[in-house]
Amino acid sequence: MTVFSTTFFGVVFPSESHAENIVNVPAQILSNSVNWDKSNTTYKIVGLIQVPRDLTITIGPGVSIDASSGSFLLLGALKFLGTSNSRIKLIVDRNSILDTRSVPSELKFNFTDVTNISTTGYYSKLLQGQLPNNLDIQDSTFHNFSNLGINANQFSIQRSFFDNVAYITYECENQSAYKVEIIQNYFLNLECLPAFDPGIYVSLGTSRPSFVLKSNVFDNESRVLSMKFRPVKNYDPNSFEINTFLTLNNLRIKATNGDTMNVLLPNNYWGYTTELEIRKKVSIIDGYSDITLPKIQLEPVLKSKPITNQGEIYFNSYIREKAAAAEKAAAEKAAAEKAAAEKAAAEIASRAASEALKCSQLVQRALDLKNRITASITQYK
Repeated sequence: MTVFSTTFFGVVFPSESHAENIVNVPAQILSNSVNWDKSNTTYKIVGLIQVPRDLTITIGPGVSIDASSGSFLLLGALKFLGTSNSRIKLIVDRNSILDTRSVPSELKFNFTDVTNISTTGYYSKLLQGQLPNNLDIQDSTFHNFSNLGINANQFSIQRSFFDNVAYITYECENQSAYKVEIIQNYFLNLECLPAFDPGIYVSLGTSRPSFVLKSNVFDNESRVLSMKFRPVKNYDPNSFEINTFLTLNNLRIKATNGDTMNVLLPNNYWGYTTELEIRKKVSIIDGYSDITLPKIQLEPVLKSKPITNQGEIYFNSYIREKAAAAEKAAAEKAAAEKAAAEKAAAEIASRAASEALKCSQLVQRALDLKNRITASITQYK
């Protein structure tokens, strides 16, 4: 396939072609807002792209971003605006981070698939610094990160799938107001929320937060999920509900100290119908085992699994793709092994035929020699 490549500074002028198009983006400080919106084009980031305050990079539907050799320093806005029919692909490695600072930055991932290709992905971090204005993740997937590094006073994560993402952090201890929404996501092997102090909770600023964590699925088949909850007075008890917890043996829950009010976690699905059964499966550290901690109340519990959410749909699609890839790899391996076996058999057959020919030639030579000897003896007589 012919590859057409264009290098630009600040403004994109991609080559017009139906073949694969790669646009090289060198290190630069933007002077104007830019749109990277040429569908079916890969923008290859080489070096550090710096986005000053009040400027925006907007990535359009169908675009691929290869940041395996680059990164962003974000004071302005970076928006990945894919659609359901034309998703965006973002490839990074462990050194490819979105560096944000304490200014009104904005970061959006809509219908975007983000993959860390590093083999040491467990030690990678997507975001670095503080994002005090807005982080919006909708209908996206994230694969193979140790830490998303969320440090924002407002963020929303909805209808997304997180595969092998160990930590999601958020901390707004000194912010005057903030909003946190984690809704309809599927977390596969999430290790803890947040990373700086494992748990799911909101640290109060100077005003009551808006905190919602609903309708998520936590599937921890190979890691331990650690969660910590602050007492009920810190947030609406109905803000944490309709969540599904799988593989309870890998789940650990701990209440925070410093308050005697109970932590209410009602209306979640645990696979069991009573709190007593759940406590036999889950490691729970609270006022029932430590008098300095508040008690965690799990009842009433949901007796049936909530309906499939969009994050789970992405997970199911991921599993199907993974199974299809495994099946394809197995078929390719089987075909390669068959071809190798057939080649080896052909080589053996060829060698056998060659040896048989040599044997036939030797037999013929022996017969010829016998005939000559017989003729000589006859002549001698």
